[in-house]
Amino acid sequence: MAFLLLSFSLIHAAPAEFFYDAQGRLVGVKDETGNMAVHRYDAVGNLLSIDNLSQTAGNVGIFLLLPEKGVVGETIDIQGFGFSNVSTENTVTFNGTAATVISSSFDSLTITVPVGATSGPVVVSNIIGNATSPQPFTILTTPMILSIDPASVTQGSSNVMVIHGENLAATNGITFSSGSLSAVFLTAPTPNKIKIKLDVDSGTPLGAYSFTLTSPTGNIQSGAVLVNVNSADPTMSVIRKGVSVFIPKLPGMPEGPSMTVAPPISVSMP
Repeated sequence: MAFLLLSFSLIHAAPAEFFYDAQGRLVGVKDETGNMAVHRYDAVGNLLSIDNLSQTAGNVGIFLLLPEKGVVGETIDIQGFGFSNVSTENTVTFNGTAATVISSSFDSLTITVPVGATSGPVVVSNIIGNATSPQPFTILTTPMILSIDPASVTQGSSNVMVIHGENLAATNGITFSSGSLSAVFLTAPTPNKIKIKLDVDSGTPLGAYSFTLTSPTGNIQSGAVLVNVNSADPTMSVIRKGVSVFIPKLPGMPEGPSMTVAPPISVSMP
């Protein structure tokens, strides 16, 4: 009686790693061998391509920057290969400006965007060689709010207003410190101003209100720039018919806009 002996070897592959951008879009998938599929999108989020990138022995390479845009001081992750496990043995520059490497491994670097950095390529260098990022890194500037015109509105009003400032072009939303004030952008923001429409509920308490702009670099508070809500302008209503009195000029009547009559004259509605 023959027996067939079968030997099985189970291979446990390392799970794939998935990378997402700030909008929640899948931007990279790294397999167990360290190769990566990089997803590229256009400005409005449409998928343009999937680039399959592979490691090459004895070289340094950059697959992906996470994120690909940010402000000075922000932490950036570089995915690639050929990096030194010793942080100080890797040199990283942003368009020529040296950055600080916080941590490193063979396929990943964590760095801080340096002061003075400008938009351009990211380069990693070490004893093995150097590599340039496939996409440039974009330096974002933090918006600044300087003023709002007009600065006063009334209860129950709808107003067209202009926010003045710096680096406002990337802003994409506005909220006020009270839910009874609601605003929307009327036109696309420019670097120096944003045109908005502000609606104020009739029951909004009188007082000064701050607002917040949102942008890819985070939220920007208006600080000392406030919008004052005042009571609605007074209106005049007629509650009874008016009375006109005509007094012909009499001999001896004084000239001028006023006169005194004695005894007093009483006038009433018929």
